[in-house]
Amino acid sequence: MNAKLVIVHVSGFGQEGDPAYVNRASYDAIGQAFGGYMFINGFPEPMPPTRAVPYTCDYVTALNAAWAALAAYIRVQQTGKGESVDLAQFEMMTKIQLHYPMTYFQDHQLLQRQGNADPKFAGYSSYKCKDGN
Repeated sequence: MNAKLVIVHVSGFGQEGDPAYVNRASYDAIGQAFGGYMFINGFPEPMPPTRAVPYTCDYVTALNAAWAALAAYIRVQQTGKGESVDLAQFEMMTKIQLHYPMTYFQDHQLLQRQGNADPKFAGYSSYKCKDGN
């Protein structure tokens, strides 16, 4: 066995936890939905949530897996000990939601979808230019 081995496990729901989920398959849209990311994308009710494109969950998870592997490799260089990293798609989607989960869990306030607008930043939307484009 190689003591310096770095292993990164990527799954939809993690290697440990609720057995009803750990063994389930996942892909981009499932990760976005289960992680709550899909809920915050799209236009306000009664419009349905929208998945973020292109394949946002897959890309974000892959980037985090690469960063985790590199961080573990640096640690191996320093300590000589390998690492095992566990990444779940739904956790990666929760990670990139800014203040939405924190607002819900701390203040019990469910923030609504805003479409292209942002209530905190002026001019943060999509607009038609004066020339019509």
